[in-house]
Amino acid sequence: MHFLKKKIRIWKNDHAHLVADEEHRYYKFYGEILENPQGHMYAAFRAKKKRLFFRTSWDLSRYKYISLYGMGDARTYFLTLQTTSFPQFDLYQMPFTFKTPGKWETICVPLNAFYLKVKSSEMSKHRFSGIERIQTVGISLLNPYPGPFELYIRWIKTMNEIYNESDTFELSTEQAAQDINV
Repeated sequence: MHFLKKKIRIWKNDHAHLVADEEHRYYKFYGEILENPQGHMYAAFRAKKKRLFFRTSWDLSRYKYISLYGMGDARTYFLTLQTTSFPQFDLYQMPFTFKTPGKWETICVPLNAFYLKVKSSEMSKHRFSGIERIQTVGISLLNPYPGPFELYIRWIKTMNEIYNESDTFELSTEQAAQDINV
């Protein structure tokens, strides 16, 4: 199940942008985190929510992992899952960093590794279990350090096995599979 084929929504932030490069088939999420004396600054994007009628969420019960193929800087990003709880939603997060900043790589996260996030507090004992009711998938950057950021995402999808780099057959002839100078 591919999530970036859906429409994308970016949170209102004048210093963050999401651009689709259709020729090379990736999204570029970039901008600048500004200094904020009141606390952390953030930038985020997510797949558009499903419609309220008919199917309102994705069913991930058949999958074990959520993976993304991308390239970024040395900052810590968060992969975010939003559930369809009533009356509000639950937000589950899992931090990730790139092992080799500036190089394309696959990040593979077990769905049961996501933890509940409540009003900027980590609820690490509350692990993700609502895999049958995901409303959105997104990426966020919550960082106290000002400065530019840059993240390239080729895809985000669910899987049942850990993704091997040798499985990247679709990228073998693509110019975007080559490293991009960030």
